[in-house]
Amino acid sequence: MLDLQYNPKDSHVLAGGLMNGGVAAWDLRVKGDKPTAASPPHVAHRDFVRNVLFINSKSGLEFFSGGPDGAVKWWDIRKIEEPTDEMIIDLVKTQNDVQTMANSNGVSALEYESTLPTRFMVGTENGLVINGNRKGKSAMDKLPAKFDAHVGPVWRVERNPGFLKNFLTVGDWTARVWSEECRESSVLWTPPARHRITNGTWSPTRVSLMLLTQYDGNLSIWDLLRRQHEPVLTMQVCEEPLVTVRSHDAGSLLTCGSQKGNIYLLELSQNLATSDKNDKLLLTAVLERESKRERILEARLREIRLKQRQAEGSPVHSVSDMEATLGDRDLNEAAQEFMQITRKEFAAL
Repeated sequence: MLDLQYNPKDSHVLAGGLMNGGVAAWDLRVKGDKPTAASPPHVAHRDFVRNVLFINSKSGLEFFSGGPDGAVKWWDIRKIEEPTDEMIIDLVKTQNDVQTMANSNGVSALEYESTLPTRFMVGTENGLVINGNRKGKSAMDKLPAKFDAHVGPVWRVERNPGFLKNFLTVGDWTARVWSEECRESSVLWTPPARHRITNGTWSPTRVSLMLLTQYDGNLSIWDLLRRQHEPVLTMQVCEEPLVTVRSHDAGSLLTCGSQKGNIYLLELSQNLATSDKNDKLLLTAVLERESKRERILEARLREIRLKQRQAEGSPVHSVSDMEATLGDRDLNEAAQEFMQITRKEFAAL
């Protein structure tokens, strides 16, 4: 078994993803060591199942799964003999293109927010984060947006509990905070760590707090309102690599899991587990400021690309020095405009 999730509506029910590509469910009230429901082999994933997540449904018994085969499947525990829905994570370029398993992107992470019942997000093995919509009519509508997030697999995707349009991604040696409005680049990111970052999560009670695990056994705690260039706290939890971290809903307790199968229970101090009354307003200002900066840069880059295409298509065979430095000038103007905006916002605070 590679992933196991409790049902948020009924803690007696669990769903798991298996190495053979199947999924299974257990009910702790039923005696015995076998699952109460398991998918048959002919409808399973073509490779192992890396992730399962319960979704918001009337029965509370539906979940979805993903793995390296590039497919996402939805299941109902009551009728697990076949998936209720399936989607291939293949980013087509036109409405007429057909999605195929040969061109699919292997899934390395899943994200689901219960307040957005038809939407989901996947992190892929090639570093992409893709928005999904189950109600999309065409292939392009089903996968409407992608983000070039990391070099290598994306190990974690999680929306901020207080700002749903902003989400955390973990991969390579960095953790990044994104806005759905900015697809070219993340709005905040950690400097590259010496050791690979393996997982991460938001604090459910302090919305500016990120908890990140590293391959060297360290847990780093980042507070976006205090410091953005370094963690506020780093602690050595164990000697072996940490591979997962989850926080309790109350915020003060968290668990870390290691590569050797050990679980460590940690307790955060009160100032790391609770928010001040102005924290949400301050984080709103930070995220909006950084998103605006990225939108300014994206607009400038689009102008630069357009001018470059126009220059390449013109009868003039060489570009003058003035045209060659046009992009640098535009970026400098964007940087100056950004600094003016930040000064005004800090003055207002």
